[in-house]
Amino acid sequence: IAKDVQVRMILLAVFTKVVPAGKDHPIPSLAE
Repeated sequence: IAKDVQVRMILLAVFTKVVPAGKDHPIPSLAE
């Protein structure tokens, strides 16, 4: 479970860096 959380945080960080538009199209599943 811990690994899954880290993976989501990493994906979220990468996603926000690669796709700034992510702020306009938030993903609750990743945000939470």
